[in-house]
Amino acid sequence: MNKRVINWIVAVIIISVLFYLFFVLFTGADRVYSAMAELDPLSIPLVLALVFAAYLIRGFRWNYYLRRIKVRIRPGEGQWLYFSGLSMLITPMMLSGAIKVGLVKARHRVPISSSFPIVIVERLTDLIGMLVLIVIAGFALALFEGNMYYIGTTLFVVGFLAVFIGIMRSRRLCRRGIAWLGRGSVRKKLQEPLGKAYKSIYSLLSPGSLVIASGIGFLSWAVQWLAFYLILTGLGMELGMLETMFIFAFPTVLGVISQLPGGIGAEEGGMLALLLMAGQDAGISVAAILMYRILTLWFGLLLGIIALKYYTAKYIGDDLRTDEQGTDSSGTVGQ
Repeated sequence: MNKRVINWIVAVIIISVLFYLFFVLFTGADRVYSAMAELDPLSIPLVLALVFAAYLIRGFRWNYYLRRIKVRIRPGEGQWLYFSGLSMLITPMMLSGAIKVGLVKARHRVPISSSFPIVIVERLTDLIGMLVLIVIAGFALALFEGNMYYIGTTLFVVGFLAVFIGIMRSRRLCRRGIAWLGRGSVRKKLQEPLGKAYKSIYSLLSPGSLVIASGIGFLSWAVQWLAFYLILTGLGMELGMLETMFIFAFPTVLGVISQLPGGIGAEEGGMLALLLMAGQDAGISVAAILMYRILTLWFGLLLGIIALKYYTAKYIGDDLRTDEQGTDSSGTVGQ
């Protein structure tokens, strides 16, 4: 792993610890600790199992997209490859996807311009999956409780995503954008790979693929929402399933859109605001958010680091040794 990336991860961990410490001290350390002590330890393995299942389901989508771009890969290797990307969960933008693309190139000699579009489409179908959760919860709550706040926020997210998909599906707009980016002698080199990347994105966004991948995204985030719901109920919060669905999904979308490392700050802040608006105790709310983030984001980071070590040792290392043996053999033949 690049030294600069390691330094970035260490810096984000330190900033996150300080942020969480402020979070706890702001609401009262005693209140947060006493709330956490109420959680049944036996529920933690169940939450971790649900979170692992959610990551596993997203790995199926990664395998599906690799097959779409004609990459021959065994499902088991594809899962390890996907888990390896989790090692970059707390890096900004799409570095978690970039490492997967780099590993695919190293292992299967697939050009980055062909595989990187998967990273973009993955994020998009994640947003669509969470959007479905927001729509289900938002409209149901508005219908049963008559609260127009849920309708307004739901329509905002739907509109934002609809515009984005419309732009990505418009060949005319995207070609003009690529042509504009390719102006100048330096940027002209980007025009050809960007054009190839957009062709891949367009094919991956075909209606059939979009429905399948978004369905997988919806299922994975629904499983993760169940983990969130178990934590809230385990801490004694009396909230309905639809309400917790909205409190889970909307801040998660904010975290993705913010492009902050791991959504840290945006996601926690959004969840706390919605829990307080729902009349929940601040100490219990902070305890629930911290437990959820530890058992999802930080568990995912640990899983990713283990998977990256395993994948590079088993697959990339074997390729390098094969290449070295091939070089030695060719040298002997030449002599």
